[in-house]
Amino acid sequence: FKCVECKKTFNELTGTSIHRIHKKELLDGFVRLMLESKTIRQISKELNLSKQTVQNWRHKILTSFNDLFTKEFKGIVETDDTYFRFNEKGCRNTINSGRKLRGISNQQVSVMVTMDRYKTIDLRVVKLGRITKSSLKSKLNLDRFNKSNIIYSDNSRIIKNLFKDLDIQHETFVAKNKFNGLVHVQNVNNFTRRLKDWIKLNFNNVSTKYLHNYLNWFMMLEILKNEKNQEDNFWNYLLDSNSSYKMFNEI
Repeated sequence: FKCVECKKTFNELTGTSIHRIHKKELLDGFVRLMLESKTIRQISKELNLSKQTVQNWRHKILTSFNDLFTKEFKGIVETDDTYFRFNEKGCRNTINSGRKLRGISNQQVSVMVTMDRYKTIDLRVVKLGRITKSSLKSKLNLDRFNKSNIIYSDNSRIIKNLFKDLDIQHETFVAKNKFNGLVHVQNVNNFTRRLKDWIKLNFNNVSTKYLHNYLNWFMMLEILKNEKNQEDNFWNYLLDSNSSYKMFNEI
């Protein structure tokens, strides 16, 4: 197509994650291998593509999921923080040198895992080191919460103060006896364990630069795992955004 005002040309794929990708005939196979959580080396060998091309295609596609997970939480919502080792995989000049520190430090990246009991999920990279209230306010999509939610978390002062400011009911799982065992974060903990096992099994740790993309990938696999037409639905999701190409270039 051609714009009659600015005279620029565009097509149906302009701005999407596969904009300007060559060899589009290989993308069906590429999507199938992504659904199988194949590594860059495995995809490169099967599709006869360079590892750099596979890396670029992977993260272009995963970037398209950035604005996809915006559905509001319903009812009870569990939330907890988890940590990944800061990783500069692929960088020539690393900045995180020196001995590894024990406990939570700036050598670790905090991620908030949030899930209601209808399986609506949110995964957010927050900051290096421990979470703070200000970092949660800036990184979490707070529009997904509403006054009808009841937030369950561990006895974190930071999480408690965040939802107090939002005027949303919050309970800690240490009060489980009072609530007949309903107050817990077991769903979040199970989900977090599966996430970390998936990363360890398939990728042996990932670059912090692209960590959010891998979180998107895992959420997408969780959404699609019980669906019949996984590949078709994956395609629908990845073509849903026409700003993915720009977002990828800004990483």
